[in-house]
Amino acid sequence: MSTRRLAAIMFTDIAGYTAMMQEDEARAIQIRQRHREVFEQQHEAHRGQIIQYYGDGTLSVFDSAIDAAACAVAMQKEFQEEPQVPLRIGIHSGDILISETEVIGDGVNLASRVESMAEIGSVFVSENVFDNLKNQPEFSGESMGVFTFKNVSKPIEVFALSGDDLVVPDPKKLKGKFIKRESGQPNLWQRLPIWAQYGVGLLAFVALAPFVYAPITSLFEASANENGSALSAQSLRKGAIPFEEKKRVVIADFENVSGDSTLDWVELMGPMTISMDLDQDPSVFNLYQPYRPQASFKDYLDFARQQRCQYVLDGKIDTSDNQYHLTLDLNPVDASLEPQSLTFEAPTFGALADRASLGLKDALGVPEQRQKQVTDLRVSQFLTDSEEALAAMGKALFTMRSNPQEAFIMMQKPVAIDSTFAWAAYYLANFMQAYQMSESRVKSMIGQSMRHRNRMPDIFEARIRQLNYRVSGQLEKALELTKLFAELEPQNPQYLTALIEESYVQGQYETTLEAIDQYEAQNGNLDSWAVFKARSYMFLGKPKEGLKVMDAYLSENPENEMGILQKGELELAAEKWEDAIRTFSQGSLLHPDNEMFDMLIRHAELEGNPREIEGIPLEEFEGQYRAYVKMRFQAPVEVEKGRLTMKLPGQPAFCLYHLGDSLEFISPPGYRITFRTDSTHSGIDGYIFSNLKYGQSQAYFRLPESLEQLAQAFMKGELDRVAELLPSAKEDKPGFAFLEPIESAIQWREDHPEADTAFLDQFVGIYDYNGTNLFADRKDNYLYISQSGYSWAEDPIRLIHYGENQYLMQDGMGRAITFKKEEGTWTLKAHWTNGEEGYVYRKVK
Repeated sequence: MSTRRLAAIMFTDIAGYTAMMQEDEARAIQIRQRHREVFEQQHEAHRGQIIQYYGDGTLSVFDSAIDAAACAVAMQKEFQEEPQVPLRIGIHSGDILISETEVIGDGVNLASRVESMAEIGSVFVSENVFDNLKNQPEFSGESMGVFTFKNVSKPIEVFALSGDDLVVPDPKKLKGKFIKRESGQPNLWQRLPIWAQYGVGLLAFVALAPFVYAPITSLFEASANENGSALSAQSLRKGAIPFEEKKRVVIADFENVSGDSTLDWVELMGPMTISMDLDQDPSVFNLYQPYRPQASFKDYLDFARQQRCQYVLDGKIDTSDNQYHLTLDLNPVDASLEPQSLTFEAPTFGALADRASLGLKDALGVPEQRQKQVTDLRVSQFLTDSEEALAAMGKALFTMRSNPQEAFIMMQKPVAIDSTFAWAAYYLANFMQAYQMSESRVKSMIGQSMRHRNRMPDIFEARIRQLNYRVSGQLEKALELTKLFAELEPQNPQYLTALIEESYVQGQYETTLEAIDQYEAQNGNLDSWAVFKARSYMFLGKPKEGLKVMDAYLSENPENEMGILQKGELELAAEKWEDAIRTFSQGSLLHPDNEMFDMLIRHAELEGNPREIEGIPLEEFEGQYRAYVKMRFQAPVEVEKGRLTMKLPGQPAFCLYHLGDSLEFISPPGYRITFRTDSTHSGIDGYIFSNLKYGQSQAYFRLPESLEQLAQAFMKGELDRVAELLPSAKEDKPGFAFLEPIESAIQWREDHPEADTAFLDQFVGIYDYNGTNLFADRKDNYLYISQSGYSWAEDPIRLIHYGENQYLMQDGMGRAITFKKEEGTWTLKAHWTNGEEGYVYRKVK
């Protein structure tokens, strides 16, 4: 008989037990026997109920979180004595349904996930458990951070108990069954400014969404040329099936239930591969978003209703007897219909996806005759026949959610394993371009994808072509292709979404408004597009229309932070200064952590931008600014209706609001822009672009042609050419901070033509600053610097000698490295050549 109760649930697991059995079976058995003896003794002493032994793990429950924690600490203390037992323990408390042989409830799954994060010798507990322990003097703990778990509606904070020689691991190195970390330490994604995050999201979504989930057969007719310019809605409509006639399904992440964490990659690669396989059939519309996971099954259902889908597909993958086993649950959105459960098995992952997609089409009710009309390529044909390459891509996708830096590096592996893996090359190019990484690498990857695109079904070939347009600067063709599909299936919400975002990023605001109106007419509400619509009106010089949109939106969402910011911006555009002050003041009260509101109040009190700032006319700020970091990113600044606007690569334009002192501006929702001049010229040379929340900064320069040529030659290492350009650059821009060290570098080379470079080896090593590492290495008599997770991790930046232990970074930005020995250890200072202070890294290895 089952009973319901609140309990503390404990999972334990002997780490590395399988490998232990293979190396020394007798010792492995001894370890397991000791584990069970201590486990049973301590559970009896602390009133715990043992529910199940499974292999090298256990499941047990306690009436008290305090008892559970005391039991765990006592066990770990005993397991430190010989023979030591390498145990991980995780505890969570929640409502369960319990019998003598099993425990059911959401808390059981969460306890298992908490245990998967623990390390040998540690006790991990959820915030529910820690709340019961923190007032008990015998317990102490350290937060490991806040994490999002699959099928859990809200992020959960996890703690490691400390004391009594318990292991407390480094929170940055945690692994386990969590979707993503929500800690306060910003990752590469989080360090981007908020609008940059929007920009990256838009780029990723625009690249994925236009064709992702409703393929069209015979996409490229014989009349289409290499660039696809002959495509038309009329030619494509031949193979189209009306959206309402498609079988429509949202695919959730799968779950690895094999107990083998090395197979966690199947949780994302499984649904993605099946999604792509289904995409070959125009009868099926499916949505899978590997970069934007939903937190719970209810979220998936809500998302499916929003996208007018009929089903949510969930899956579990297991392995045994050299076979993959997949169980799929096809859940109707209509609660009156019964769910279906499907099972498949195959010796390879690709074959498993093939069988599952065919079985799904039968379960969805796609007529057999229609299926016969579709050319259904096998996964081994259109993706890769390398199981190793599929696994490598799946691991990179899995890592992308928690550690984008590491994922970028991992994403290169599937391409290296199989050079014909066009989709992996496309995916890598897409995200490298979105994160503004090495231009040469982006072009190389999209070129590789283009070379092998013919192995892909037409629908994916179209996506590769669209990204190729964007990378090659043919934005009008990328937008034309997006318009084409929106015209082809006007009822398809994904095509309209893609058109809204692509046109908005490109500044085609009339098109954006038309697409949003169409979306609103179909869905009955604006959803998240209200801000897009209002901003489109603002940039079209129609702030009053934008205010009507935001007033209606805020009447339903009165505390929405972005909505309040946007309303205030519209009031600034309409020169309603007092209204703007009231709006921003309201925002400051509701969102006191957002510095933008107080800064915008300062701007509104100035009653708009003046015609000149510190004696410099606004027009002097205009121009094309560039960031010299491998790619020559262009960021234009213009004067529009008496206000400065700026546009960063791949992002929508935004306004700059003067703060009334110096050359400092602010822009919602989180940019601070400080323009800069050098000491000998009153003109604007560049600006420092920084993020209020994370403090990341980036420099952009506006240079005369002579300096731009010099910077490019320096980036290429053409020092002879640099020497030729230097006199004209000094004449055009006397005293420019970067010129003196470049001149010193030329002089150093002349003074040391045969210098012994063996001394560079003393600088080689790993340097640390607050957990961030820089790597110095020597190659071909040059010193190189790299940083994990960035474009220069794979393409390190060469250092050019210009003084005693002083080096210029060969990136054309005026950055430098200075080495100094302190207390017998080398330090590395990364700084600007204009005298601005930088970070000091200490050599650790």
